[in-house]
Amino acid sequence: MSEASLFFTALLGGSLGCILGMQHFRHKTKHWYFKYGMPAILVVQVLLFALLFR
Repeated sequence: MSEASLFFTALLGGSLGCILGMQHFRHKTKHWYFKYGMPAILVVQVLLFALLFR
């Protein structure tokens, strides 16, 4: 899977799955933009979810 498609999947709501998959398969874990980008996307998604459904 390309880097762009991984980020696109994360942006569509799959950030938790991307993080878990990265850790399980030890794939893309050394790239700083994945190491910090995926958790950042997850935090934004959780905050948006909390704002929408409070």
